[in-house]
Amino acid sequence: MLDRFLISPVSRAALIAGHLGHQVITVMVQAMVVLVLAVAVGAHLPGGFPGVLVMLVAATLIVLSIGSLSMAFALVIRRPQSLTATIQFILLPLVFMSSAFMVQRLAAGWITSVARFNPIDWAVQAGRTALAANADWGLVFSRLGWLCVLAVVCAAVTVQSFRAYQRSL
Repeated sequence: MLDRFLISPVSRAALIAGHLGHQVITVMVQAMVVLVLAVAVGAHLPGGFPGVLVMLVAATLIVLSIGSLSMAFALVIRRPQSLTATIQFILLPLVFMSSAFMVQRLAAGWITSVARFNPIDWAVQAGRTALAANADWGLVFSRLGWLCVLAVVCAAVTVQSFRAYQRSL
């Protein structure tokens, strides 16, 4: 399908940005639905609007990173089945070795060590900490900073994969 878009007069950057924009919008809608449902059933968000905003920014940055990498893999692998298997092989362990489902102090030592370098855990920590009553903004901004760096690196990898794809045609 990408070959069809490459012969059109559309900007190459728009091809990448459009796909990533779609992923970000999808995740933002999902996050807002979860937030509305959480508040409707009685969840308290002591961090208020700034905490919700940080959570949405962290979700956006992790989606941009993972979306960029999946596009890079798609351009290299070129088979949907292999792409799905590769992304799930990487993503599922990262989710389960983060603090999304379990407090890190209850996890095995090696999981806690891995979680320090886990971008999913960075996003969870940033959002969870920002939504707390007494947020540690130093931790929040450091995690968001690392997520920004990761998003830029993943975008660069995607651009290089896209250039390699174009050269191979």
